[in-house]
Amino acid sequence: MMSPRRFAVLILALAVVTPEVLFAQPGYMRGAGSKKKEPAEAYDTEPEVKKAKPEPKARKSSPKEDKRIVAGNSKESIEAYLQKRLEGLKGVHDNQDSFGKGFSQAWKKFWADLFEERKLFEVRMARQRLNLFESLSSLSPSYHAGTISDFERLQGNQIKSFEDSQKSKMDEYFAKQLSDIKTFAMEQEQIRQEFMNSAIKSWQDQKSGGTPE
Repeated sequence: MMSPRRFAVLILALAVVTPEVLFAQPGYMRGAGSKKKEPAEAYDTEPEVKKAKPEPKARKSSPKEDKRIVAGNSKESIEAYLQKRLEGLKGVHDNQDSFGKGFSQAWKKFWADLFEERKLFEVRMARQRLNLFESLSSLSPSYHAGTISDFERLQGNQIKSFEDSQKSKMDEYFAKQLSDIKTFAMEQEQIRQEFMNSAIKSWQDQKSGGTPE
């Protein structure tokens, strides 16, 4: 049996030993930073990676679609179409301007001619009246009434003839001008409708890939 003295020495020796030694589990003293080795199988197997689905390939345009891009709605095609439209518009405008100039020239000439005719007529009438009054001074008063009556009949016939001529010329001129304007107006309306129909058709052609007219 152990003596009390030996038992006390044993207790003191155990007191100076570190708690880690007293309470260490098996394998703990293999190193302060060592960790329990995991089974190799846990790291040998790579995580499963899902394969991305291949992106759908861009659909190749058909030859017909390629033709649409080039012939129908390409920049070159639309520029050519616009150029053709503007040339057509310029031609129509030139005709409109020409008609207006022709109308203006005819208008000026007609009224200038009528002005000259009336001016000459007024001068003639005034001279006839002057001649009448001068002639009355050389006639006997008994002839004055008959002379004046004859003069009034003469001038009345001259005035009526002149005014009938003026009216006939004006009626003829306006009838012709109105006919020309009506014909021109109908032509312009037809041209307008053609431009409208052409614009609509050209869009259908461009949309379908055809060559716009």
